[in-house]
Amino acid sequence: MTVLLRRAVLLALLGVMVLAPGARADSLLDGVTSSDCYQDVSRPFAPWGDSALYFLAPNGDFGSGTNGWQGGEVVADSSPLSGGGALHLGDGDRATSPGVCVGLDTPTMRFLARNAGDPRGELDVDVRFETLLGLTLTLPIGSVSSGGAWAPSPTLPIVVNLLGVLGGSHAPVAFRFRADGGDWLIDDVYVDPYGKG
Repeated sequence: MTVLLRRAVLLALLGVMVLAPGARADSLLDGVTSSDCYQDVSRPFAPWGDSALYFLAPNGDFGSGTNGWQGGEVVADSSPLSGGGALHLGDGDRATSPGVCVGLDTPTMRFLARNAGDPRGELDVDVRFETLLGLTLTLPIGSVSSGGAWAPSPTLPIVVNLLGVLGGSHAPVAFRFRADGGDWLIDDVYVDPYGKG
């Protein structure tokens, strides 16, 4: 994302925060504490040439079924990184992750996916966050297309982390996945805790 586009997104978000009426954040972001901001890291995408460090989002490998997630169902299929299960989304389905702590030092997120349905289908990814006025907003951060084999998503920018300078160093967010055509499986949802050089 270019610097100009990032600035435009930041200005738009600031405008919404100033003009929007306050509202209570929904339970998706409740329960995220400062201790959630410091996670163990690994290099899960190294087999695909990405040696960056990442931490696993809460229940991001679906080892606890859909615990903490809203929407979708866990099926007995999984990516090459983990065993157990993966989140299934058919055309039109959506699912939202539990709250994740991000900040200026968590610029991107990444996951594994495969599409066993219509090859023209896309998986849209949004980030949900709370403004300084308490309003919960949703911001698109990318679309993924994939074939029938498991593959890593592109690194998707968590542009809401630009707001970290306004509301403190860290903030809770949730990721929402929406199937637009296709028959999707999602697994191993990770967040990059350090800037890529």
